[in-house]
Amino acid sequence: MGQLTATEGVENYPGFPDPILGQKLAQDLEDQAKLFVGQLEPGYVVTDCEHAPALEGVLAAGDVVAKSLPRVATTFGDDALAAYQIHRYPDEQSTTQNA
Repeated sequence: MGQLTATEGVENYPGFPDPILGQKLAQDLEDQAKLFVGQLEPGYVVTDCEHAPALEGVLAAGDVVAKSLPRVATTFGDDALAAYQIHRYPDEQSTTQNA
């Protein structure tokens, strides 16, 4: 993480309403990255045909999804599918939790 670990306080970082120590932020970022171990090809997220990674609540679309077709040809479809998945995710979670 380099410079981040030597930083006293990081302000205005998304998801952190208050300043956070650079070392703490670097550790949080590293911990979050560990969630994706085994889910990534070099530079891409491995998903199923509906863009759902194996991690609960994580969706991927566009240039980060590993696929064999050129990205320009699939971008619009990926975005539409991701929007659909985002829309239906809360309903699926309430159905799962109520079962």
